[in-house]
Amino acid sequence: MGPGTIAGLAAYAVLALYLIHGAWSGSRPQLACGNPDCIQATWFLGWVAFAVTHLRDPLVTTYLSPPGHPIGLMWNDSAPLLGLLLAPLTLTAGPVAAYDAAIALGLALSASTAAIAIGRLTRHSGAAWVGGLVFGFSPWVIWEAWGGHPFLVNLWLLPLFFLLVVRVVVADDQASRWLGVTLGLVSTAQLLISQELFADAMLLGLLTALGLAVAGRREVGDRWARVARRLLLAVTTFVATAGAPIAIAVLGPGHGLHGGIGSPLKDAADLLDFVIPHRGELLAPLGAAVLTSQWGGYFGQAVYLGLPLLAVVGWACWRHPKDPWVRGSACLVAVAALLALGPELRVHGTAVGVPLPWAWLAHLPVYGFGSPARIAPFVFLGAATCLALVVDRCWPDRPDARLAWPGLVAIAAVLPLLPIGPLPVWVVPTPRYFTDGEVRTLPSGSVVAVAALPDPVVGLDAMLWQADAGYRFRLPWGYAYQAGASRHASTWGSVGALQALWLDATTGRAIALRSGEGLAIRRELSRWRATAIVVGPMPHRKLVVALTADVVGREPRWRGGAAVWQPVAPTHGR
Repeated sequence: MGPGTIAGLAAYAVLALYLIHGAWSGSRPQLACGNPDCIQATWFLGWVAFAVTHLRDPLVTTYLSPPGHPIGLMWNDSAPLLGLLLAPLTLTAGPVAAYDAAIALGLALSASTAAIAIGRLTRHSGAAWVGGLVFGFSPWVIWEAWGGHPFLVNLWLLPLFFLLVVRVVVADDQASRWLGVTLGLVSTAQLLISQELFADAMLLGLLTALGLAVAGRREVGDRWARVARRLLLAVTTFVATAGAPIAIAVLGPGHGLHGGIGSPLKDAADLLDFVIPHRGELLAPLGAAVLTSQWGGYFGQAVYLGLPLLAVVGWACWRHPKDPWVRGSACLVAVAALLALGPELRVHGTAVGVPLPWAWLAHLPVYGFGSPARIAPFVFLGAATCLALVVDRCWPDRPDARLAWPGLVAIAAVLPLLPIGPLPVWVVPTPRYFTDGEVRTLPSGSVVAVAALPDPVVGLDAMLWQADAGYRFRLPWGYAYQAGASRHASTWGSVGALQALWLDATTGRAIALRSGEGLAIRRELSRWRATAIVVGPMPHRKLVVALTADVVGREPRWRGGAAVWQPVAPTHGR
């Protein structure tokens, strides 16, 4: 690895730090995101660190549900591998710092591994660097970083996965006997970052391997036994290393749920999303941003490729039709883009009645719960490779060549993809009660009902306060994929009677307890074996505190900016 390559990788790190720097501009780190999902991601990172240091199962939790209702995290986007890798930082600097590091490392490492993998195909390191930039800092990655999803930002295994798939099929050298083992380990690692992207990689990897076998059937036919051994090694290694997580997913808490948590049409791309910029891009005319905002798809901004990059892909196919890498990369773009459109083609926000292949995939495990547009990283991987190959193949060999026309093509392709600026900051003030030692008065592992800022069902901030408190206590509710009524998939679980009262009170209207309601709530808390109630900062907190005091039968103690009832009143009285 030469000085130029090292400098290029360092440039990725600088860009990543620039995008998250706003979260570190205050006295304490905040979350670099624009969506409350980052709180859930922070909780997951912190949970893994807590679980492995307290000899608990990191793939199952009882800290976001009533006693007796464990939650299987393999059906959540918990990214346990990221939590394990960042555990030292989580334990020393806290889960918020670990979250920001997960975003920054995801950006820089995804670009770096793409550049390294593409560099195996190019002569010029600059061409590979441009390809890594397009993949690691694509609109998809920036949008998912904004959305608070580190499991979708850390894509650094995907380029390595496809490089290994290709080598398993075509390599001849003796060192390749380890390719199968390495492919199995990389597959397991990807499963432990994102189950959804793992499933997509398996599908597209299989199609890639079949395509290579058909294209080079004469050569592959001569070494089919060696290829079969490598694939057997890959499968054996994967089963040995991923068997336990898969068993928890299939047999543990969360198995047998039915019904999705999103709409396949809503979570799919519109055909025009690929070519019309959204409000998150630097070069987004006002009219285009207004137009795309009317389509309503969450993932539309994430799949924007831009006309220049699409033109490069098309030109590469026309100019280098016999180059197997160009053909393979272009096929990856086409297949992944087709799947990202979901079960039915939409144009300008309207379904036009054309069925698409995703309609068949939706009947398979994992895909039935997945979002079609989340296959978009593979579109950018193929497009980034095409761009790098065009720049590399067409770059003049003259030693005095500096910014030749391929360089101008690269600039034209990259400029439309640039984000409008750094990531926003999600500020969640944590009451001192959870950080200055007061929380240590709670029995370790006890259930605590915490009222935080209102959400449609539950306060997400309470999860962050729980993580900041080092998981000293359990919450009887939380934002995690779990069983709702009749084992229907739910992201929130059941709403308790106390929760419902709190949500009513945060609207600002006074609420009077009905006869026997306070007793019913206390009995519910008793079934949960709750030892305390805590009300943190929130709108209309006086009303919430007064209502809770009426339920418990006494006024709270104020500790560290929070109203605390400890212990909860007995289950008798009105």
